[in-house]
Amino acid sequence: MRLNQREKIKLAKKEYKKFKFGDPIFVGKKLIGYVSEVHNKWWTGENSYVITNKQLPKHPTSKDYKNVDRVTVLYRGSTTLIDWANNIDFGFAAFNPIINSTGIFYNNLIPPQFRSSYETLNNAMNKYGNARFEVYGHSLGSMDGQFAVANLSEKQMKRLSGAYLYEGPNIFSSLSLGQMMNVFKHKSKIFNIIDSKDIVVFGYFNDLLAVGTVMHINSKSMHDVISQHMWGGYQYDKNGNIKLVPENQLQIGMLNLNLLKDKLSKGGLSKSDKIYLDSAAAVILADNIKTYVDESMDSLIKDLNGYISEAEDLWKDTKRRARGMGQDLSEDDIMNTLRQVNATKSEFVTKVIEYYQDKIKKAEQVKSDYSDISTNIKKGVQAKLETDQELARSFNLL
Repeated sequence: MRLNQREKIKLAKKEYKKFKFGDPIFVGKKLIGYVSEVHNKWWTGENSYVITNKQLPKHPTSKDYKNVDRVTVLYRGSTTLIDWANNIDFGFAAFNPIINSTGIFYNNLIPPQFRSSYETLNNAMNKYGNARFEVYGHSLGSMDGQFAVANLSEKQMKRLSGAYLYEGPNIFSSLSLGQMMNVFKHKSKIFNIIDSKDIVVFGYFNDLLAVGTVMHINSKSMHDVISQHMWGGYQYDKNGNIKLVPENQLQIGMLNLNLLKDKLSKGGLSKSDKIYLDSAAAVILADNIKTYVDESMDSLIKDLNGYISEAEDLWKDTKRRARGMGQDLSEDDIMNTLRQVNATKSEFVTKVIEYYQDKIKKAEQVKSDYSDISTNIKKGVQAKLETDQELARSFNLL
């Protein structure tokens, strides 16, 4: 079941809904699966759902479990202040790695909710032995997810399709060395998506020292703490992808490419591998350049249209003032007077519109030119893929 990033967020929001065993979970018209486990562990604070792509009976057999091939785990964020009070010390360890190096936080202050969340994921992986997994979490649920995936074994990591963790503090510095190495090795599977305008997000001093690949969104200000935290500032493109800050978008693409390069190079890079990596790099750069140009030109066009509106408003205001000062004059006399000082609609509006529309046309042409460049690069890569099936199979990994 392929979901775009906007749909993934819609799925993550389901963690705050109330479901019972057997309930179907939809994102739009897409059936994700059925609720097979509901965890409301008041003694640890964990609230989560385990969703399987196959509907299970109330008393499933081992055969029923084996028939499940896709599982989604949703970790709910905080619903009370008590949730944060019981877990915040571990999150604040991210601010003080020197203190954390003593092992105080890791050995003694792992919140029960984090241990419980890992147990939920671990037990589900053992129970649904043929399934691939996706993990979602928001806020405190993001911290649950970070800790849960950090504890997975190498064998379990191979069955993790992806972890999508939103708006939670970074717990990387609070992990053991082994857990740090685990999440660093599997950065390309774990996505830590954050809005820098959200006050709940902290501990992200260095994106390399974080659980997974950090995605900094290009957010709008909601002027409301709750809305900002609950995905309110997120913006999307026409394909449902989250808009990231431009430098982060390119950084993520190249990071994942380098990780894939390391994976391929373990067996020695073949000619096909080298062509693939070059082609993938070209596509990533082309996409990011196009995105940057589109956003820059759209912003410029918006400003230019604003100048046109200001010119029209200025002409209206000039006529209004002239009428106020020449109340005994006819409309023609007022216009003739303005014309004598070169205050005409042609000077105030028409010439301004012509000037800025010319700039708008050039900006749109720049967008079109870069779109053509990006399209031609992709066509060149596609032509190569059509003649090299091995390369085509590798390219689908990106």
